[in-house]
Amino acid sequence: MASPMLQVAVVVACVLCCGVQGARWNDPCNIRPYDLTEHGGEVTAPSHCTKGSVEWHYPQGTLQVNFHTDQHRPFTVCLTPGIGPLLNSVAQLVGGQKISVRNPQNGQTVCLPRADHRVVTVLLEQPTPQTYMTMYDFHLLYQ
Repeated sequence: MASPMLQVAVVVACVLCCGVQGARWNDPCNIRPYDLTEHGGEVTAPSHCTKGSVEWHYPQGTLQVNFHTDQHRPFTVCLTPGIGPLLNSVAQLVGGQKISVRNPQNGQTVCLPRADHRVVTVLLEQPTPQTYMTMYDFHLLYQ
């Protein structure tokens, strides 16, 4: 039988882990798109979010993620794969034109070209077959 101190340590560790996961779940910068179609959909990151994640459950098609800021300086979006399969492609939408970006591999971070405006639109294309979830972390870099 484990000592009382070990039991207390295990309980404290479990409580702390649950608290950390709960904090992530309630974080407005943790974007979880819902009610998307088989073609994908569109979400917008809150303007105060300089880092966070996109958790796309049952991903299909292409997800358009709009990043915007209240700051008046150019910025770019950097993506790092989290869990789930890698995307088919990553692109930036500029003036209605789709500009392909190198698709980040596991453990790599890819930053899109800098934007001279206050909105950066990223297109994330999910591969088939459909999976349970894909997740990408993001952070904004300012000039």
